[in-house]
Amino acid sequence: MSAGGPPMCSREEAELLSCRKAVEFATDAGFSKLVIEGDNSNVMKALSSFLADQSLLGNVVDDVRHLVFGMHWIYVLLNRSQKKRKEKKNRMVHRLESSLYQTYL
Repeated sequence: MSAGGPPMCSREEAELLSCRKAVEFATDAGFSKLVIEGDNSNVMKALSSFLADQSLLGNVVDDVRHLVFGMHWIYVLLNRSQKKRKEKKNRMVHRLESSLYQTYL
């Protein structure tokens, strides 16, 4: 997925706006379970926190939170290294497959 727009001022802004676009797509497509993955710790902490975000990008954080509010299941994942990321993804996919298997049985 790609989108055009004005230049970004920071990495946080780029990551949050792309996250919002992806969550909008997932919501419009009717997904009820979602994994949000990113490599910016500030963005991932802001999205996974229940506290109000007072930063300049707090409105975008609130938009993403509002969009995921109606979903049944959401997982926010911070990428640290390639090896750890692969291990976490494998565990998360296994848990998701198990829950889906149990849901449809």
